[in-house]
Order: sequence, then structure tokens, then C-alpha cells
Amino acid sequence: MKTFLSLFKKIHFHLVLIAIGTLAFYQQYRVSFNNDEWSKVVKVDGKGYYAYLPAVFVYQDLNFGFFEKVEVEGAADPNQIYWYIYNYEGNRTNKYFAGTALAISPFFLMAHGYCYLSGEEMSGFSFPYMFMLGMAALFYFLLGIHLLRKTMELAAVRPWVIVLCMLGLGLSSNVYYYTVREFSMSHVYSFGWVSIFVFGVKSFFVKQHWKHLLLAAFALGMIILIRPVNGLVVFAIPLIAGSFLVLKTGFNAYIKKLPLVLGTLLLPVLIASIQLVIYKIQTGQWWVYSYANEGFNFSSPEIFNFLLSYKKGLFVYSPISFVIVLSTLLAVIFSRQKLSSVRFQGISFLAFFALIVYVLSSWWMWFYGGSFGSRVMVEFYPFFFFAFAGVINAKKPVYLQVGLVVLTLLCIQLNLVQTQQYISGAIHWVDMDKEWYWRIFRLY
Repeated sequence: MKTFLSLFKKIHFHLVLIAIGTLAFYQQYRVSFNNDEWSKVVKVDGKGYYAYLPAVFVYQDLNFGFFEKVEVEGAADPNQIYWYIYNYEGNRTNKYFAGTALAISPFFLMAHGYCYLSGEEMSGFSFPYMFMLGMAALFYFLLGIHLLRKTMELAAVRPWVIVLCMLGLGLSSNVYYYTVREFSMSHVYSFGWVSIFVFGVKSFFVKQHWKHLLLAAFALGMIILIRPVNGLVVFAIPLIAGSFLVLKTGFNAYIKKLPLVLGTLLLPVLIASIQLVIYKIQTGQWWVYSYANEGFNFSSPEIFNFLLSYKKGLFVYSPISFVIVLSTLLAVIFSRQKLSSVRFQGISFLAFFALIVYVLSSWWMWFYGGSFGSRVMVEFYPFFFFAFAGVINAKKPVYLQVGLVVLTLLCIQLNLVQTQQYISGAIHWVDMDKEWYWRIFRLY
């Protein structure tokens, strides 16, 4: 019996990861690869993110001269034609950044190699390519959960709390939906790279090995290349550190190594500069603002709608985020020691949360078009659950811990139901309101 328990302790994290992965794979295959659904996997913004891959490896044309032939004449569904081309002074560019394509590229090349060896059409859009795109999403999804577990182990979080946070991260928010359905979008790939960043930074604070900080710097470059606004993750470094003393000690060790400082500053710049090279090839200019008249309005953020609207509100469609924010706030307020790590970590998380909500809700279209919930928050969930682990892991009455466990499990159940509602069309992609939401809620 003792031998069995010892073995279980060694593998239980892997069993949880396998369970989450199996569920996600089953759901992905059922809703995205059943019948002819695979031909519609790449859609809306995802068309622009993905287009770099056929442009480079199939057509060798970064000015997207193949757009009309592939995206218009060859569209699987005429209603899903999406114009991701931005015309800059007579030169075609892609509206979207190239980071998502770079993150997917190993999986694309595996499909490309398979098609070459099997004699299938090497178009970039046949079934093998779409299937490997789904595998790419699953990889980054599970990698994010795995690295969050490793990060929490470095923070000395208790095993049962880690298991709860693994389940919560994977199943209680819309990161699950963007893994099983709209995985041509950038979010699950950002999610994976953000998790790498968090792990690298935490590993440096704990072990102070230069390789971990270089890993974090590389991840930061990828994060920016996928979605530049996600570079805000650097403001979460105090949260990752976990205490003021650890933050101070790590910073002092960092600035004493000039090559490390230069390396961690230059590496993200070099990776993010890939986009500048692409613009130079396309237009002769180093920089193009491809979003035209779209931008941020920092004087009029839609914070209330961003958090609470029935249209796309974060707290409405991912209520686990509300549970985490509220529990963290209460932990800060009722912390007995002003300099405790729980208090420091809680304040750091709440400040970071306020920052990203302010910035993201300032975008001209605060609801970011058609989506399940607030899709732009998907990549930030590793920070939510890292903070949540700190709150639960702290010594507190058992009934409070039980309450947080129950709420997490309820949020998981609700998210899985709402994911299915969104896939079936019961939850509309853009036109939800209070009456519609509660009518659908009562039906399930």
C-alpha cells in the first residue's frame, strides 16, 4: 500500500494532465474535425495569423498574391471569407503579427513533410495541416498547464492546491474553448509562451541561473511577436517573485551581471524584430501600422463593460476570474502581517490585473469582435492561478479552503456547459444581452 501511495504521489500530476488533455482532444476532434468541419478550422483573425505559413513554405510570397485564389475562390464557406490584407502604399501586408505562425511552424512543417512523403496536396490547407494545427493548440495548452505546475512547485505550493489549479486553469475558463475550437486564433499560443515566461522568471528567482532568465527573455520576445500588447507581462514580475525580499535579491543579482542584462534586453528585441524584417520585405519600410484607424482610447476605457457586460464580460463568462480577484482582495485586506508574502503577492496581482484591464478595455472595440467571453484575457490566466495558489496555500480556516475548492469545481462545470452552448450557437458570438443570457442559463 505504501509503495502504491508513493508511486501515486510521483505520477498524480501527470495523471491530471493526461485527463485534461484527453478531454480536450476528444472535444477538439468531435467539434473541429468531424465530417467537413476541418476545412473551416482557420477562420476570421486566424486566417491572418496562419497565412504566413503557406506564404513562406508553399507560395514563397510574403505579399500574399495568392489571397484571391486561396481565400476567396477556394473558400470552404463563402460566408467566412475574411480580408486580412492591409494595403500600404500599393504593397500588400498582413494585418496580423507573425508570432502565432512562428509558434505553429514546427507542426506545420510536420504536416508539410507528411504530405510530401504521402503524395498529398502540399497546399497548406488540407486535412493534415488542419489536424496538426489542432495538435499545436493542444501542445501549448498542456505545456502551459504543465509549466504552471512546475512554477507552483518552485513556490512550495501544496500538491492538492496544485492539482486544483491545474484543473482550474485547464477547464474553468475560455482557454479551453480556444484550444478545442478556434485554435487558429493567437490566444492559446500566447498562453503557452506566457507560461514559459512565468516559469523562467520564477526559476531565476529561486535558483538564480542565467539560463532561466534567458528562457524568460526568449519567451517575452515570442509573446510580443504574437500580440505586442501582451508585453505587459513584464509588470507581473513582482507577482512571480512572491515577496519583496525575493524580488530585491533577484534584482541585485541580475544587475551585477552585465552580459545577462544585455542578453535579456536584446533577445526579446531581436525576436520581435522579425516582424520589422517582414515589413521591410513587403513594403520597403521598417514599420507599418497595419490596424489603420483601429487603436486604443486610453481616456475612455470600458472597464465596467469589459468586466461585467452580458455581451462579453470577463466575470460573466469566466466567473473563476471573479473568484480569484475577490479571494485575493480579501486575503490582502485580512492579512495579519503587512509584510507577508501573501499580502505582497496579492497586491502585486491586483495591481497587474488593474493594469491589463485598463489597457485592454481601452481598445476601440472593447469586446474584440466575435468571441466566447473576453478572449484577450486567455493568455493572462497563468497569473490568475499563480496568485490563486498563493491565496489557497496560505494557512486559513479549512471551511474557507473548502469553499474555494467548491467554487472552482462549480466554475469548471459552468465553463464546460457554456463552451458547449457557444459551440452550438445557444450563446451568440456577439449579440448577447441580459435576457438572452439568463434564458439560456435556465435551459441548462
